[in-house]
Amino acid sequence: MRSIPTIITLKDLQSLITYFEQHITNLKSDPNSKAHTFVTWDLGFQVEALSGDVFSESEGVFTIRFMVNIGQADEKACSTYVGGEAMVTFANIRSFTLSLQAALAELSYSN
Repeated sequence: MRSIPTIITLKDLQSLITYFEQHITNLKSDPNSKAHTFVTWDLGFQVEALSGDVFSESEGVFTIRFMVNIGQADEKACSTYVGGEAMVTFANIRSFTLSLQAALAELSYSN
């Protein structure tokens, strides 16, 4: 089993950063909040940020569900997704989004 080749746009990456930042903000006012499902333009993967626990203004955890499109059994079938679910810390998500921002800045600079 393997994922289908996919393209992720710079806009998708920026939207993913915003998605995670907004979810953390929402959790601070409602730990039971659940974000809409984030889907890339070409449906290559899906991310869903779920409820969590907030320990302080900068510390907390939430559940994340990540699904990768592995294609269709045949042309009449719907796409099949596989993935997993795990708890992530605010610190890990912030580290991830900062890395994405740095990569986006580097790509913008090189163009």
